[in-house]
Amino acid sequence: MIASLRVEPAGFVMAFAARPGTVGTARRLAGVLLERWGFGDDVTGRAQLAVTELVTNVARHAAAPDCTLHLQPVRDGVRIAVADEDPRLPVVREPSWDSESGRGLFLLTHSVDAWGVEQRRTGKSVWVLVRSS
Repeated sequence: MIASLRVEPAGFVMAFAARPGTVGTARRLAGVLLERWGFGDDVTGRAQLAVTELVTNVARHAAAPDCTLHLQPVRDGVRIAVADEDPRLPVVREPSWDSESGRGLFLLTHSVDAWGVEQRRTGKSVWVLVRSS
């Protein structure tokens, strides 16, 4: 369920509980917004992958599923951030060939142009930058 949804001059903000059913909603909404903002298939596809991975990580690993998705067009692309209240930082692992999970953040780091984590008073915000080619 979406708790709040705002389109602001600096972008888009959606607060919701990250659950398996909301991951797809966040991904589709991000795709619609990016297309409306004029981004092409490359940026939109990589940004949707980022939204999917970041929200899925909250659903799977955060102590509480509440999160906020921020989409912000920037000069040369889009900045995506997902904030949650869990202070634990994400860990990028290089999975073995037979791993059944643990590839998401590893693959994400190779498909975006930059990424990082900002610690907050309560929790963290994981962000990515997807630049236009």
